[in-house]
Amino acid sequence: MLLAGAPAIDAREVAPLELVLLVPAGELGQGVTRSDIIRAADEALAAHTSLRAETLDAEMVNETCPEGTFACFARRFVRSELYAVISVVSLGQGSLRLAATLLDARVVRACEANAAEESCVAKAIIAGLPPTIARAQELLPRIRAFFLERARPAFVAADVWEPYGVLAIEFPFDGFEVQLDGKSVGSSSKPSTRIERVLPGPRKVQLMRAGAATRAELVLVERAKTTTVSLALDLGAHPLRTALFYTGAATALAGAVVTAIAAIQAGSREHFVACIGATECSARFIGTGDLTGEPPLEAAQASRGLLLAPLGLALFGGGAAWTIGSLLGDEPDPPIIETLIGVGVMGATYGAGALLGSGDP
Repeated sequence: MLLAGAPAIDAREVAPLELVLLVPAGELGQGVTRSDIIRAADEALAAHTSLRAETLDAEMVNETCPEGTFACFARRFVRSELYAVISVVSLGQGSLRLAATLLDARVVRACEANAAEESCVAKAIIAGLPPTIARAQELLPRIRAFFLERARPAFVAADVWEPYGVLAIEFPFDGFEVQLDGKSVGSSSKPSTRIERVLPGPRKVQLMRAGAATRAELVLVERAKTTTVSLALDLGAHPLRTALFYTGAATALAGAVVTAIAAIQAGSREHFVACIGATECSARFIGTGDLTGEPPLEAAQASRGLLLAPLGLALFGGGAAWTIGSLLGDEPDPPIIETLIGVGVMGATYGAGALLGSGDP
């Protein structure tokens, strides 16, 4: 559960809303400037939408579109679906004429190149503030009201009005980099981290730090809801576990070969011994012993050898146990239990095979 007051990260995932400002240079009165207009628009957008005011360079706009038409703006500069135009004209003595328009750039782009400007714009306007006379101190509040009130239905229809969800990450360590879809958004705080203003949909979240990381988890963030995910460090497999896997595979293969040799020789010998000491058959690493017809266990003891067929089965069973155990065990821990199980399987298999073959020939 996310604790109250847990540190929050503001992801503020946004898309640009191109803003064309037709504003005279310098101060507009009462200390209001072009920068203040941009800041007021961005603050209004940030409060309730997933849009960010991105002002088009006025000089570049004037050079590219000297006729100042809406269609030229849309075709040459606008990348998103919507764009806004704010016009401010100084009337002197602290009075200003303000007009603001929100347009659908897709409609403007679809207009024929020779279409009348008025008819094209009329189809594209989705919110507007007609030219209004205002005092300089009223300018910024009216711009905020335009985006928060008049443009709100258009923002709702475009699915950019209050679209966010919250992602809560339960993780017991501080200072890990929080990545959302591969982009860093902040640092983790134990025992949980809250990420606000996250756009809804499937999102990949991962925590990383030098030498350590969690597995990347895919979570579904929902609008106006908090989605909680628990993450744990991905420590990887213990190096001895990897070594046990390959050792087990090699041992099992060797056991299969030894068992096959025993099976091939079964037609000519009844008892098969692998010599391991200085005995009569010590010249062969894997050989057969037949000491005066003695039972196989006595023959093995007399020659300091091992029974060939049970040895092969023991190696195969123990190796298989090591390989399977290395895959099924707890990866970060050393494979002590799995190693002991494999040794036990070897001993039990060899003992059972020796007892089954211990009768007289």
